[in-house]
Amino acid sequence: SSATATTRRGASSNYPGRRTGTNNRVHTPVEGSIRPPSSSDDGISRAQHLQSYLEDSTLQRSTRRVSSDDTTYDTVFQTTNGDTLILRVNVPLSSSFAAFCPAMTLAGVRVRHPWVDSSNRMRIIGYDPIQSEKNWKESGILLGDAVHAVVKHL
Repeated sequence: SSATATTRRGASSNYPGRRTGTNNRVHTPVEGSIRPPSSSDDGISRAQHLQSYLEDSTLQRSTRRVSSDDTTYDTVFQTTNGDTLILRVNVPLSSSFAAFCPAMTLAGVRVRHPWVDSSNRMRIIGYDPIQSEKNWKESGILLGDAVHAVVKHL
């Protein structure tokens, strides 16, 4: 059987969103954009940050993308004590409303360390460049160098 659609007579004239009269113009677009620029103020694009991370000669062998949307990566490393840890790096998409400042956490462990906020999902808070968007932009550091510094410190 085939489906048929029926409408009540006059229903379209009572529709609250119906355009009436001769004022059927499209609104003038708002100038500017609510999206952040595709690169940070220091001129380093998201792609350049990711490239510096994923192609770092030390980190490359132990780094894997863990999200389907290209925002989250895990880097496995070993501490000087011989413990194996996973540093999870979240890099917001350039079209995101979130500021472009990477967030780093330790995945799958509970640790005590001055650089780690154990009350906030093991978030790395002690590395100054990633403490705020302002610090990140002012540092001018590439993501690969930032991850490398955190891994080396831990």
